[in-house]
Amino acid sequence: MAADLEIEYGGRFQTDLRFKVAGHEAGTWYDPKPTQDIAFNQNLLNLRLTAKMGRFSGVADVDFVLTGFPNQWIALDDMDDRTLYHPFRFDVHSLYFEARDLFFPGFDLRVGYQLIQFGVGDQFNPTNTVNPNDLQDPLLFGDQQGVFAVRSDINIGPAFTFTAALIPVFTPALLPSTGPLALSAVERLPFLEESVRLKMASEKGVGEQFGYPTIVGDVNAKLPDFNAKNMQFFVRAGGFVGMQDIGLSFYQGFSDVPVAVATHTTQTQYADPVCNPDDDEDCIDGRLENNVTLEFPRIRVLGFNMAGEIPLGKLPGLGYRIEAAVVFPNKVEHVVTTDEVTIAGVTSPAGEYDYGLGDGVRPTVLSNTPYAKWVLGIDYSFGAHVYLNAQWVHGMFDDTGAGDFITPDY
Repeated sequence: MAADLEIEYGGRFQTDLRFKVAGHEAGTWYDPKPTQDIAFNQNLLNLRLTAKMGRFSGVADVDFVLTGFPNQWIALDDMDDRTLYHPFRFDVHSLYFEARDLFFPGFDLRVGYQLIQFGVGDQFNPTNTVNPNDLQDPLLFGDQQGVFAVRSDINIGPAFTFTAALIPVFTPALLPSTGPLALSAVERLPFLEESVRLKMASEKGVGEQFGYPTIVGDVNAKLPDFNAKNMQFFVRAGGFVGMQDIGLSFYQGFSDVPVAVATHTTQTQYADPVCNPDDDEDCIDGRLENNVTLEFPRIRVLGFNMAGEIPLGKLPGLGYRIEAAVVFPNKVEHVVTTDEVTIAGVTSPAGEYDYGLGDGVRPTVLSNTPYAKWVLGIDYSFGAHVYLNAQWVHGMFDDTGAGDFITPDY
């Protein structure tokens, strides 16, 4: 007898208008980085659909978003294009097909866009490495993007599960619209070698003194090549030991936040000095522009999750959670090249920068030293209406590389 088709559906409509209480401008008068006062002006329609027939099911969870900001500059020939006036996008959270007990009892297979999340921390999950972070909306911190993956689960009895997932194509993290404000912080040099940082900082100061300040120009991120070598995979074994939920996981892939791997400096010289509109004595003769290339470092992540409850006799139990990830990164070096640059009558030739580290030695932006991120938390309910949740979080989503009180030499 054929199984009946069961369909469940739902959704929501959301309109979102937000203003900034205060402006978030950064940078200098010769390189301002302003942002718009209206932070969000969008309408969202979410649709969720689940169709089941026996051991098979399909799930869709998709947002249709009218972003609410028309293009500010539109050519006259394009003013009949409605999509420029009403830009839109689709955010796919889930869109997959799933089969349970496919080849033998306990074997499940899921193929398509999906979220693969096992972390026990609240909002902070260093072991949830399969899905890239979605930081477009700061109020939804902790959200992740759906990615295409092939996932299989083997259920061993009622208590243990082995999970494996293959992610063919890498997807980077989504950043908020205020991300470009960080480019005004030209004093933040990514090199681990202190001698290189001091050398470059002093040369940058000399350039400013002689009327050539440094700015960040174009910043471009290069994704890993789409080939079999760069496919990501994830495995996890977990289950219940007593009343404690324990899991071990391993991920091999890439950090979803990039690091700088190359900088090329060009010089712009003005025919006449350009001065600050608010200070006639604050003038420059040109600018040094750093154009930066970013790449996503290859990493391996060993994860541990544990959550449960500590009994307190007649009182409600004290919940706890432990989530820890040890990250093993590949070493990443940085290449600095320049065009011919002339400051105060002194000309530096075009070519690769002299780092002062010895022949053929380039500065490091990410060492291969392992580093840890973790969340330690407790939660407790005081009656039916008061809930306490406290966490110690070490390592944010963009913390890449060793360098803290545990490894002070890096």
